[in-house]
Amino acid sequence: MKNRSILSPALGAIAVLIACTACSPLEPSAEPTSAPTESQTTAPTPSSTPTEEPLDLAAPSSWTIDFAGVGPLTRGGSVSAERASMTAFVDDSNPEACSVVAFDALAENVPGIFAVPAADLDTTTDLVVSGDNTPELLADGSPTTEAGIGVGSTEAELNAAYPDLLAQPGPGADSTHYTLTDDAGGYIHFTVYPTQVVQSIAISESEALPYEYCG
Repeated sequence: MKNRSILSPALGAIAVLIACTACSPLEPSAEPTSAPTESQTTAPTPSSTPTEEPLDLAAPSSWTIDFAGVGPLTRGGSVSAERASMTAFVDDSNPEACSVVAFDALAENVPGIFAVPAADLDTTTDLVVSGDNTPELLADGSPTTEAGIGVGSTEAELNAAYPDLLAQPGPGADSTHYTLTDDAGGYIHFTVYPTQVVQSIAISESEALPYEYCG
């Protein structure tokens, strides 16, 4: 900003001329101070909550077996509503002979899955992942528990994953049955056959493993 000067008081026209030599400089005015601006602090961006990976319907080996169900099938869920998500299987049910809904895997190394309905023929009470007579060939394609046990796992692997399981006589000749519970009305039953391989895994609301679902 340029400094400005003012003239001393003048007495007459001559005094005005003389006064010009006596002009005193004006004290420089202080630069206007801008009002302090309020500091702006950007609020920290909240960390994103990790989201669950979407279920890969085409890869049953990535599905988890737990007390709630397996893959898109849930204990207490509607078979008719969840059937459409079983895209890696074909529905091989025979409702005239048995109310159990049978899902047969499209891939040869994936065990079948059976949904056992309640009296309304829609609400699932039990789910069974079954390897039939060759479970040892299905280990790589089977859904597994969080501890990594699936159809085709060995009995030694089962006992290592769940050391507190008690062995009981199984539903078939020379088979062994193990039960895991969540103490809240949910059970997971493992059936091991003489080959010492897990042949089937049932997710159930029953403490006792049913010997027959269609009998």
